Amino acid sequence: MTQMTKQQWLEERGGYITASNIDKVMSKNIAYAMKLARERDSEKPTDSLKTRSMARGLEMEKVAIKVYEKITGFKTEQCGFIRHPKLSCFGSTPDSLVLNEPGGLEIKSPDSDRAYQEAKKSMPIKYVLQCVGG
Repeated sequence: MTQMTKQQWLEERGGYITASNIDKVMSKNIAYAMKLARERDSEKPTDSLKTRSMARGLEMEKVAIKVYEKITGFKTEQCGFIRHPKLSCFGSTPDSLVLNEPGGLEIKSPDSDRAYQEAKKSMPIKYVLQCVGG
């Protein structure tokens, strides 16, 4: 699959509950619900921000995927936004699909020593929900 542009990706996922935001649904985040409603009504994404953490994650993702493939022997393939087959308002964008295996790969790259140490102790619930939701 070809790499999507950021704008294409934003447009594909606009108005959908995404796995990366499932924690907001679980916590009944009204601002997130309003954002989704605006996107569904306008058919345009409202996200455009790229944070420092997001930029670092994208940079580290390629390296992490290569390490994962080397350690596990599994091959992966990048993919775009995947709509849930049964829940019409839900979708996800795994960092990669694992070929010949059910499921995908979700990579996290903590951007501070504190975040890394916390993740080593216990995976933050928002990441667990993202992986289960996707």
